[in-house]
Amino acid sequence: MNEILHNLRLNFGRQIRVLLIPVLFAMFTNFASAQTTAIPDANFEQALITLGIDTDGVVNAAVLTADISVVTSLGISGQNISNLTGIEAFSSLQTLTCQNNPITGSLNLSMLTNLTSISFLNNQLSSINVTGLTNLTYLELWLNQLTSIDLSTNVNLTYLDCDQNQFTSLDVSLLTGLQTFYCNTNLLTSIDVRGLTSLATNGVGIFQCSVNPRLSCILIDTVAPATQWLKDPTATYCTLTTYSGGAWSPATPTANNSAVIEANYNVAADITACSLIIKNNATVTIPSGNDVNLNGALTVTAGSTFTLSNNANLVQTNINSTNSGAINVNRNSNDLFRLDYTLWSSPVTGTQTLANFSPLTSTNRFYTYSPSANQYNLVSSAIPFAPGTGYLIRMPNEDPSNLGLVSPYYLGASPLTYNGVFTGTPNNGGVSVIGLASDTYNAVGNPYPSTIGAQLFLDVNDTNGILYFWRKKNADLGSSYATFSNGGGTSSTPTSAAPDGTIGVGQGFIVKTGVAATQLNFTNLMRTTNNSAQFFKTKKLVEKSRVWLNLTNTSGVFSQALVSYVDGATLGFDKGIDGKYINDSPIALTSNINNEEYTIQGRPAFDPSDVVGLNFKTNVAGDYTIAIDHVDGLFATSQDIYLLDSKTGTETNLKVGGYNFTAAAGVDNSRFSLKYQKTLKVDSSMLNDNKIQVYKNKGTLFVNAGEKAIKSVKVYDVQGRLIAEQNNVKANMASISNLKANNQVLIVRVACEDNSEVTKKVMN
Repeated sequence: MNEILHNLRLNFGRQIRVLLIPVLFAMFTNFASAQTTAIPDANFEQALITLGIDTDGVVNAAVLTADISVVTSLGISGQNISNLTGIEAFSSLQTLTCQNNPITGSLNLSMLTNLTSISFLNNQLSSINVTGLTNLTYLELWLNQLTSIDLSTNVNLTYLDCDQNQFTSLDVSLLTGLQTFYCNTNLLTSIDVRGLTSLATNGVGIFQCSVNPRLSCILIDTVAPATQWLKDPTATYCTLTTYSGGAWSPATPTANNSAVIEANYNVAADITACSLIIKNNATVTIPSGNDVNLNGALTVTAGSTFTLSNNANLVQTNINSTNSGAINVNRNSNDLFRLDYTLWSSPVTGTQTLANFSPLTSTNRFYTYSPSANQYNLVSSAIPFAPGTGYLIRMPNEDPSNLGLVSPYYLGASPLTYNGVFTGTPNNGGVSVIGLASDTYNAVGNPYPSTIGAQLFLDVNDTNGILYFWRKKNADLGSSYATFSNGGGTSSTPTSAAPDGTIGVGQGFIVKTGVAATQLNFTNLMRTTNNSAQFFKTKKLVEKSRVWLNLTNTSGVFSQALVSYVDGATLGFDKGIDGKYINDSPIALTSNINNEEYTIQGRPAFDPSDVVGLNFKTNVAGDYTIAIDHVDGLFATSQDIYLLDSKTGTETNLKVGGYNFTAAAGVDNSRFSLKYQKTLKVDSSMLNDNKIQVYKNKGTLFVNAGEKAIKSVKVYDVQGRLIAEQNNVKANMASISNLKANNQVLIVRVACEDNSEVTKKVMN
């Protein structure tokens, strides 16, 4: 019985298994045929339903994988799709067109290896992965937010459109079959299309890279660009030249070359190139007196160094070119003593602090200028330089070459040239100092690793037209500032050159903002290549006739005044020409405009009969000298220059020698005047000034020339301003009423019909 029951159970189990096998097979077959892919974007799934790809016809966040895996072409433009999750399951896809959708973020298409054409025009993609798509021939990415892309495996591309993105670089070096390439409206700094022979074929290849404001250099082969190429005017088609092994190859760079230095370089020659790259741990030094002129960017790779020696310049044209890597800019101060100061401004941007720049300066001897207080205020030495800002920094407390020693410099017995080194990325393009108060004095400075033109700075900005340069040495008795205007420049010390139009590398200065100005701007158009060893020296200006007068004494007093005859000037105040005196010294020689002191006075076209009144003040009685420092224009010829001392009646030709005088302490604005014609002497053939009578009676000025017929009478005040005149007199008597000048000395010039002249003084 047991055996019978056992056999029955065994046979029943076999029958059950036989019955279950077909059922299970059918279940697994149906499961496989019903496998789905998630499509979370409802608009994406609806587009697939509309196209007949999603066969269940229901928006349920999934599609049958079997439905999409066989699709070879997919067009889903303008469907308001924001998420393409699920696209990775379209394993047979060859053509993908997805234009005008708000797709953002990243998209990975690298698994769709059958793709030959991709179009994502007008989306918001920030990145896209197309690596491994070796069959891809067409890639359109116009109007997205892409910053980079890897095209190294897409070697069969013939069409590439990257217009209107955020690309800073594009490597297309392996796309040798490329025939059409658009990369307009991006942030490219350079592009290399060498070796792309199909792109360069005239009449066939299309290459456009316009509206790339930072792009300066487009690297090409020696073949001329195709006729269908388009670029910005600021970009240049360049060929490559490289410095290695002590020479340039294939040739010394020009403006049409992208230059690469990959070996140590210290050659006394200028470099002109479209762009410059320092690589391969090269050490590059630009010697003093040489310049680097670039249209585009300077790139210093890690491990390499680039140094501008003192009085070398880096000048760049393209305002949008972005430099990369740090450089060193050497700048020497003038010979100064231990407690003297220099007004500095950095030509680079980075982390270098004020203390890094001058580590031996006492930490409480770094200053910026306070416009509200009109004084220099202490600033932390731990802050970095701000572009375009001036910092007053005292000289090192010790001689850097004699640390710990009581050197002559430390004792104040000898001066020192401080070898300043600025380290950082060189500034380029526009630099603005913002947030300033209007109508105030501000300390700013040259922000570039090249000299700039002072007049170019004044032309661009709303200021009072005057620049002031700190030149004071410790214990100097004169003004702290040298002054520059369109009329010229005056020095503040007898041993330093007057500023004459160039603002040196690292040079800070003071300028007064205009009545409505709240910022000051620097631009590339101001940059020059002057290699002067002094901060201010430059080429002489033309169409100006100027005389610089020095006031000195044996105790070291120094004050300089400039009288400048220049087109556009008047006898009143002229913005940008007349330079107001910063009244920071009790001893000064100046001129007078509207009862204010000016160190620079512009006057209209030269008239030999002109008389210029001078102001003199001192707080120390003693002996002084007024002498010519230098002259230019017509004064460099035979034109004489006389100084009239009304107190002594002395008239001195300053072109022969200086005038020595004694003065009491005080202010005297009527004693001295400058003139250009010597007072006529008495002889039988000329008008006898003793026979000319000039006098006042009841407010009227009378002139009696005796037997002579008077042609004209001109009356000047002591500042040389014409206050009254009478012409075509044709009589031996003349009178002028209602003179406005009261209680001052008047200068009366009488001209007669026989062309003789005489000058008289009368108290009004």
